[in-house]
This record gives sequence, C-alpha cells and structure tokens, in this order.
Amino acid sequence: MNNIYQHLPAQTQLTAQPQAGDTARQAELKGVAREFEQFYVEYMLNLMDPLGDPDENFGGGSAEDMLQPFHYERMAENMVSQGGIGLADGMYRELLTWQEQRQ
Repeated sequence: MNNIYQHLPAQTQLTAQPQAGDTARQAELKGVAREFEQFYVEYMLNLMDPLGDPDENFGGGSAEDMLQPFHYERMAENMVSQGGIGLADGMYRELLTWQEQRQ
C-alpha cells in the first residue's frame, strides 16, 4: 500500500509509524498507541452508524447487523495502518515523555 504521508517534510512525518531503527521499547509504545487509536476510530465509526438502520444496498437483516462491527473494525485497522487521524502520534509522544520522566 502507498503511504499517503510520504510527501510530508521529515519534521511532520508521523512518529507512531514503525521505523527501522526503533528500540524494542519504542516499538512497544508505538504499538500501544496505534491499538488505542484503532479502538477509538472503530468506536467513532460505530457511533456514526445511522441508528443501526440497515443499508438498502445490502438488504439489511440479521446477518448485516451481526457483521457490521467486523466491517468497522477492519475499516479502523486500515485507517490506522495508513496514518490514522493523528491520535497515536500524540499518545506515543506523551508515553515516551512519561517513560523518560520515570527513569
């Protein structure tokens, strides 16, 4: 997949994206931040569902109701893997700062 942020200047590159030189602790913190962002995006997608009304294009029904959460989960996963909404970056920086202050 193409990285939609590849044309940004280096100082604005997303910090929560995995990098080749990350330490194990940095990779772990980035993973935690990205998981939280994915959870948040998925939650927001669920909230934007128009009151659970079935989509006329797919016919609705119990199968659609059952599978819709999985669709939102995959959408959130794909969004975060492409850079997300920036929540993971701020969270990663805060976690890193907090960790450095504790040492």
